[in-house]
Amino acid sequence: MGLSNLKKDDAAKGKTPKPKILKVNKYEEPKMALNLIAHIMTSAKDTSVEDEFQAMNDYSDNLSQKLYDELMKRVTLVENANDDCRHFINISKEKIGDNLWQDIVSEAPEDIEKTNGNPSRTIAIGGGYSSGKSSFLNSLTGIGDLLPTGIEPVSMINTYLNCSGDTKKLIVKGRNIKKDLVLLDKEVLDCIQHSSKSKIYVASVLDTLYIDIPSNGNQNHIDGLTFVDTPGYNNSDAANAENCTTDRETAIKALSASDAIIWCIDIEAGTITQRDIEILNDVIGDKEDTSLLIVFTKMDKKPVGEVENILKKAAKTCKSSLKVQPIDIVSCSCLEKVTSVVSISRKHNNSQLTLVSLSSIFDKLKTHMKPIKGFSYWQDCLYDIFGNTLKEIDDKLKEFEENRQKAINEKDDTFRNANNDKEFYENFLENLKDALTANYDEIIYAAEERGELYDKAMEGWADSLDREKEWKGKVGFFSDSSNLERKLRQANNKFNKLNKAGLTSFQFWSSEYRNDMFEYVKSKFQNQTEYNESVKDEVINEYKEIVGSIKLLKYFKELVSKEKIQSSLLLKSCYDNAVNELKRINTHLEGIQHNQIKDIFASIASDNIELFLSCLSNGVDLTICNGQGFSPLTYVARCSNNAMMKCLIEQDIDLTMKDKRGYNALETAAIYHCRDICEMLIEHDKSLIYESRSLADIANNDKFEKWISKY
Repeated sequence: MGLSNLKKDDAAKGKTPKPKILKVNKYEEPKMALNLIAHIMTSAKDTSVEDEFQAMNDYSDNLSQKLYDELMKRVTLVENANDDCRHFINISKEKIGDNLWQDIVSEAPEDIEKTNGNPSRTIAIGGGYSSGKSSFLNSLTGIGDLLPTGIEPVSMINTYLNCSGDTKKLIVKGRNIKKDLVLLDKEVLDCIQHSSKSKIYVASVLDTLYIDIPSNGNQNHIDGLTFVDTPGYNNSDAANAENCTTDRETAIKALSASDAIIWCIDIEAGTITQRDIEILNDVIGDKEDTSLLIVFTKMDKKPVGEVENILKKAAKTCKSSLKVQPIDIVSCSCLEKVTSVVSISRKHNNSQLTLVSLSSIFDKLKTHMKPIKGFSYWQDCLYDIFGNTLKEIDDKLKEFEENRQKAINEKDDTFRNANNDKEFYENFLENLKDALTANYDEIIYAAEERGELYDKAMEGWADSLDREKEWKGKVGFFSDSSNLERKLRQANNKFNKLNKAGLTSFQFWSSEYRNDMFEYVKSKFQNQTEYNESVKDEVINEYKEIVGSIKLLKYFKELVSKEKIQSSLLLKSCYDNAVNELKRINTHLEGIQHNQIKDIFASIASDNIELFLSCLSNGVDLTICNGQGFSPLTYVARCSNNAMMKCLIEQDIDLTMKDKRGYNALETAAIYHCRDICEMLIEHDKSLIYESRSLADIANNDKFEKWISKY
């Protein structure tokens, strides 16, 4: 194929001009990626603020034992309290320490790092992949195209963008899996995406990324805010091989922990989808105070009328399906810096939607958000923990006070009943004794007397009958005397039987038997009296335990109140130390000298591929030439650096560019007899041969002439 034919083919293909400025991500080179991983994992060991909270950590761990020791100094109080009181105190003192650790010790250091030690509130940017989250953040914060974007799933880990007027320059930091901080290059952000060309992901060693962003001037509306760029929740349900978590899990964790949520939706979706509704409802849960702003991105792709209809439809869907209504539904374009949005809430009557300032939207969002997370926020958390415990103590004291009053009433009733029973038993026994002894003896005596009187009466009646008989014989009267005698005899016989039986019955209740009966009844009454006394003792002991419990609870309340003050002072000290330590860490990290070189030619001359790639990361003008007239491309050929030339070729630059000497890369390689470079260039683009001077002629070397002639 001739040169003319090659040129025709190129023209037909419509080749586009090659870039003159080359900027690449050095971490696309596997060796550089490995060096990055080593850099991340070998970070200094003193770059964590968690150590500054160690005193608070120890305090929370030992608080329960400390309270126990203080209580045992009043062992009498503890012994006099009942089991319910002691159990309550044990649970309460354990709970205080646990809550301190969960709510403050474990969260405050992380929050300080996320916000770079500045009082801030966190806003999580959520949505599906390709919803425009990263583009929105890039435009919102004015950091250009720093966060990677694309139509494919990108971010794999949460990235925190801390905006503060106190920040002087943009700084990228990361926390590795050992929880140490490390200063990073901006190019690292490209390594957290699923589509990274190197396929060597830093997500396996990097847990979180932090970007400190200046927010002054016309960016005051984002000052004091920390944005979280979350992965697309709908990428996959499969765990990432790099960090063993799904993008959904990573996103939900950040969304749930944030103070507000900005939910991004690609406007080409037409409305908020059911999957969006489901994930938002999962994140919101029972938190009815969740602050939510819905943003439809890529507004430039739709006409104004259609944008309005989409916002209306989304508002209707949110009203019927979303647990918490958004404070607003807006749309914007991220082609340039986002300064204004179209707001559904700013539509009046039938008028069209109009642009409103983004700052007004954020002012509205801030009014619905939780307080700024500074020291006062964590102090309030601490006060809430102790305050809840003190309230529980007061509630328990109230309960015990009510029980004490009940015990008083029960004690009075018990004593009253016991005294009444005792008086009754004493009177009853006295009467019973009289009945069984003195009265019973009288009955026996009366019965005996009755029998004697009956006998005398019978004798008298018998004498009278005898006289009647005598009179009958003399005068003939009393003709029925025989009948009377018979009846008297019968009556006498019956009376004798009755009298004998009655006396026998009375005599059965002997004195000994009656004394035994009395002692038996007396013992039963004594048992009842002793039982009543035991009940009285139980009531008294219960009352004493309640009173003792009240005293112990009041002492426990006193101890907790003291610890509330001491813990607040300790928290202040830990917090201030952590903020100061973070400043020291930032200064330390910023002072680290990275192996960077501004002179691309020096990196080529030293054959240092790492420095070469660092230069390319900052951007290199391929048209510049050194004092010898070499361009970066031709100088690589001159120095015969295969790795550097391979890197340049992969970037699809214009290999025909000539330097000040008038030579291109292939010609330069021939001049200096660099066979490897020549082969690499020719194999990539054979047309270079025809666009170059005779390689054999310019080589001026018989052996090289013979070798190059095969091409």
